[in-house]
Amino acid sequence: MMGVVGTVLAFVVVLVILVLVHELGHFVAAKLSGITVQEFGIGFPPRIASITWHGTRYSINAVPLGGFVKMLGEDGEGDAERLRGRGLSPAAVERAMAGAFNRKPIWLRIVVLVAGVAMNFLLAVVLFAGVAGQPRPNQVGPLTISVIQQPSPAKDEGLRVGDRIVAADGQSFGGRSIELTQYIASHAGQVVTLTVDRGERRLEINLTPRVLNDADRASGKGPVGIEWTSQDGPAPASNPLDAIGKGFDAAATIAVQIPGALGHTVLGLIGVVPNTGEARGPIGIAQVTG
Repeated sequence: MMGVVGTVLAFVVVLVILVLVHELGHFVAAKLSGITVQEFGIGFPPRIASITWHGTRYSINAVPLGGFVKMLGEDGEGDAERLRGRGLSPAAVERAMAGAFNRKPIWLRIVVLVAGVAMNFLLAVVLFAGVAGQPRPNQVGPLTISVIQQPSPAKDEGLRVGDRIVAADGQSFGGRSIELTQYIASHAGQVVTLTVDRGERRLEINLTPRVLNDADRASGKGPVGIEWTSQDGPAPASNPLDAIGKGFDAAATIAVQIPGALGHTVLGLIGVVPNTGEARGPIGIAQVTG
């Protein structure tokens, strides 16, 4: 029961954040464009509480599934007709409608509409940058073998549990174990010379890291066929600009992939292409979110 509640709460929180950020984009763009924003609401009616500031009502509503922005003129001339129905003079109606959405140039209306998506993209950049900017401890050598897979290149070439790999092709990478393993993996199918400390002896062992496919990786196979341990060194200082760049790249990659993935899914649902996975509705989205 608690698991279901947690899933639902996580789904609601994520949905509210995404929708509010989206609507905030419309709101900011509309305000900067001189469009009259009648209401910015958190949640959906019925209204619980509200305040009015600088001509805009800010409200908290009972249904916590996002939010909305209500702009004058969203429904065309309907707002003008309602103002006339209240007995306002034609001149007064025109003054009130000067800030109407539908009275603004088309290019400006497009900017206001696109601003919501732009804010969601900016949120993704900020979140990815936050993750990329987190300091991660350097794993430093020596890289000590704790498990040897069978069969594997490590087993074939006589590596043993307890061996300490200190270099590959003469490169120690400053003792950074991750960079050492990445170097070995990047030379799959090529002979790599490992410098190994075994007890008091230093050995040079030649092996060829195996080329892996997705199924191999999913089964836990590695290029050399070992599991290893090392020590955590001091975390390097994070570079904010580098983190922002990585955040932008990650967000842009996903933004480009979304249309293609949606198209692929639709084609799969109608039987044009195979193996598109499972289409999910709101319940499925909630399960993934939770």
